[in-house]
Amino acid sequence: MKKTTPIYDDSLEVQLTDMLCKLDENPKVNINQIGSSAYKGHLLADGQDGFQKFIHMSLYLKFIEYFDNYKVRCINAYAVKTNFIPLVKRLLSQYNEAIDSLYSSNVREEWSRYFDDTQVSDTEDNLKKQAFQFFYNASAVQIFYSGKLADKMKEYIAEFDTVIPKPEPEYYFTVLPAFTSQSHNILKDMHKNLKAMKYVDCTDEAFKNVFTNKEPKPIRWLQSQRSLTYLIKQLTGQFLVEKIKPSNYYIAERYFHIFKNGKFLHPKKLRHDKDPNPEVIEFIDGVIDNAIKIYSRK
Repeated sequence: MKKTTPIYDDSLEVQLTDMLCKLDENPKVNINQIGSSAYKGHLLADGQDGFQKFIHMSLYLKFIEYFDNYKVRCINAYAVKTNFIPLVKRLLSQYNEAIDSLYSSNVREEWSRYFDDTQVSDTEDNLKKQAFQFFYNASAVQIFYSGKLADKMKEYIAEFDTVIPKPEPEYYFTVLPAFTSQSHNILKDMHKNLKAMKYVDCTDEAFKNVFTNKEPKPIRWLQSQRSLTYLIKQLTGQFLVEKIKPSNYYIAERYFHIFKNGKFLHPKKLRHDKDPNPEVIEFIDGVIDNAIKIYSRK
């Protein structure tokens, strides 16, 4: 029986491209009713979480489900090389270009300036500040899901790169087996001390999820990249399983968003190049060592 070439329906892809790959450079700002300010049609009243939930539930999950089904149809029709892989490579290029474009956007850079701590006396300016902070956070959601889609395309390519199955890359941390049962307590203790010294801005549950969930929500790191990579360096082998492709530093860059003076910083290098100053080293070492010692006692 002849296998017909499967038809690819790009309707979900088009919706994702429109929602993720370009900034809304003319978002709606309504200072008379600030909650009705909107980014790509989504209201400030619903917040960043509402925007993210819409993308995740209404577009991302449906697209991945459709794409997996399309992959199966291509395999059954022997159209992997002629149809599926070229499509995947096109999408990978598209999402990578979108990420680069979003990060380098001058408009997005202007929005980031509204995270400073300067007190604005004018009510109208304060309302605008709320709106532009929402726009910036929404653009961070776009970058996050563009990255997830790019990673997914890489997985598809790797799947058909060779007849020998390759292990799927693990884009999440893994706690060493020896600490699995006490990981909640250890991470809660670390979070308490890091937050007290203004290293992180999140709940203890959100901090724990970064290390124990496969798709955690990113948290804010308020100190330097060097201090973050040192934390990951010290945790690796002591508390976390060491990973190579991707490395724990790459995973940390994805789930720890570095904010300095209210601005999100995107590191150029995803590795540990140099230790922070001795005071930071002493503090981080103490945070890790004390937490592990307390909850590793028999």
